[in-house]
Formats: sequence, C-alpha cells, structure tokens
Amino acid sequence: MPLFLGVLFVLHVVSRPVVVFLHELGHSLMSRAVGASSVDMYVGSYGEQDDAWRVLLPGRITLWFKWRIWPVQGGLCLAKWPEGFSVGTARWVAILVAGPVSSSIVAWSLMWPAFHYNIHGALKFILVAFTVIALLDLMGNLMPSIRSAKQSPGGVVYSDGYRLYLLLSRAWFNIKSPDEVVMDKAIELYNAGNYEASLPLLHDLLDRLPNQHLYQLAFSAYYNTRRFAEALELEEKYPEFATSFDSHGPTRAYLLCRVERLAEAKDLYTQLLAEAPVETRTMLHNNRGYSYLLEGNYEAALRDFNAVLEQEPDNAYTYAQLGRLRLEQGDASGLADLGRALELNPQEPFVFCNLGLHAHAQGRYAEALSYFEQAAAFDAYLHRLAEYTAAARACCPPADKAVLGATQAA
Repeated sequence: MPLFLGVLFVLHVVSRPVVVFLHELGHSLMSRAVGASSVDMYVGSYGEQDDAWRVLLPGRITLWFKWRIWPVQGGLCLAKWPEGFSVGTARWVAILVAGPVSSSIVAWSLMWPAFHYNIHGALKFILVAFTVIALLDLMGNLMPSIRSAKQSPGGVVYSDGYRLYLLLSRAWFNIKSPDEVVMDKAIELYNAGNYEASLPLLHDLLDRLPNQHLYQLAFSAYYNTRRFAEALELEEKYPEFATSFDSHGPTRAYLLCRVERLAEAKDLYTQLLAEAPVETRTMLHNNRGYSYLLEGNYEAALRDFNAVLEQEPDNAYTYAQLGRLRLEQGDASGLADLGRALELNPQEPFVFCNLGLHAHAQGRYAEALSYFEQAAAFDAYLHRLAEYTAAARACCPPADKAVLGATQAA
C-alpha cells in the first residue's frame, strides 16, 4: 500500500505540470485567437518571473516555468490587449472555458488509444492517472468556488468557474462581486470626504487587487489625512504606479521632507531642478530652501529663496521663510520680511508660525503660543507646528496659560 501511494504521488507530481501547461496553453491560444496582442503563460506559479525558465513559444506566447516538487502550484495566463480593444463577455467565456477543456481533451485523446490498442499495463495506468488528474482539473476549475491563490504581483487569482460565475452574473443579472461591492463603498466614502473610513477598504483592495486606480485613491486618502509616512510607504511599495504620475518627483520630495528625511528631500529637489520647466522651478526652490533652512544651512537656503524672488517678487511664502532665516541669524530685518508676507497673503500660516518661533526664542512663550494657534487656524497640519505648539505650551507659565485661555474664550 505505501508503495502504491508513493507511485500515485510521483505520478501526480509529474503529471500536474503537464496538465497545467495544457490548461494555460488553452487559455493562451484562445486569448490570441480572439484578439490578444501577446500572452504571458505561467506554469508552476501565479505570475512569478524570478528564477523561472523563460521560453518563447510561437504566436507571441511567453512561457514562464517553475518546477516545484511540493506544494504543486497551478498556473496563470495574462493576456495583453491592443489599446481600446473590448474583449466582451462572449470572448471571456471562451477564454475561461478553453483552459480546463483543453487539458481534458488531450487526456481523453491519449486514453482512448491506450484501451483500444491494449498497450502495456504500466503505460495504460500512467495515462489513466493523467486523465483523472485532467478531469479533476476540469471539475475543480469550472466549480464556482471563491477559493483563491496569491498572484506574485500581489493580486488574487480566482478559479475559472468563479470568474465565469461573476462574468455571467454581471452580464445577465447585474450582480456585483464582493470586491466590487467593497470598492463601491470605498469610493462612496472617499467622494464624501471621509478619507479615514475609506482607507482600510482601499488598502485591503489594493493589497489583493493592485491597480493604478486603487493606488491613486489610497495615496490621495493618506495625503488628505496628512498621514505622510504611510503615503510614502505606499509609494515605495508600488513604485510602478507611483512613477506613472507627472507630479511623482515633487510629491515624493515633499513627503520626504514631511517625514524628516531632509537629506533625501534635498537631493531629490536638486535632481528635479536640473530638469524642471520654468513654471515649476519656484516651487522646487522654495521647498529645497525650506529643507536647507530646517538644517540650519542658511547660505544655501538664501540662494534658493532669492532665486524665487527673482522670478516671483511677490511670493508670500518665500518672504515668510526669508523672515525666519534672517531672525534666526539675528537680523531684525526678518520682521519686515514677515510683515511683507502678511501684506501679500494675510492667511499665510508660516508667517504666524515663524513669528511664534521668534517669540519663543526670546522667551515670550504665551505670545508664541498665540501665534502658533493662529497658524493652526489656517493650517492645522503645518509642518512641525504641533511640535512647536507643545514646546511653547510646556514653557508657558500657568498664569499666562490662564490669561491666554480667557482671552481666547472672550
């Protein structure tokens, strides 16, 4: 009995890749027949290319083969379609059915001559085992089971039967899949501005079904809730989606600054400035100058701010940061720069933030706290504002806090 089970196991390990190859070849050939421009066919994995044997087959089909003794893996067919091409329900049904049917047809075609011509018993046994595995593949794949296997790029691979069920349910009865229901809810929350509630749904969908649209929504939700560290993690996890946006470079540099990775932020701003069109250079100079300012490199920061004022002499943000720079160097003319920024934009939060820093440096903690709270009224998420406010509040004498609280209440 153990010997018999061992033989069955060996037959399964050897036959399974052949059945999977025929199965995925059926999908691939049908995909090409109905209009696919090329096909990637995976045997032994769900989309993995690392350490896989690559074989170019006729008809623009690329085979990626990985041999695993255990656990024996299935396969995957990924077709590329011409731009603007509509596959349609009928074509998808043909593609999905072609896989399991192909391996079963080949198996039956081999088993019939084995019995008809009464070939050697061992070979007959092998062909019977192969046919049984192919039939199990047929039944297992055409059953509308929700079971799934992880795809290498991070998506989910459902059985052919479950995909057929979803496809026909949508076409005939307009029934949505569970993922589509979750997607609709996430988008509803996002469009209502409830970014925090949408994020768990978006992140779960993105982990299982990675695509450009989900990435954009999740990244935007993190950004709008000022969860910059998590936005940066998302960008680094899905670089293929992040780099597709024209604003990727400046956005990444801004995030690096917000999470205090200042050296990386400066290097990226420098790289971007080398290639940037004129209309974006002032923003990049301002942001790089701010990064230099935070590090105390006043000379480099001054060069950037002056470069902005040469192009935009009425830039309120630049005057606000220039004011801080000069005050930190002991130059009282920085107050005039802050006054100029306030004239240009009475709601520039960095004016009040930097006035608060100046007051704090001179020991006027209650005044500093007042300025920080004015800055928060315009931008509660201003960079380092929470840190500055906490420091001023900790230094503020209890009597001053009481007076400040009474003034605010009035």
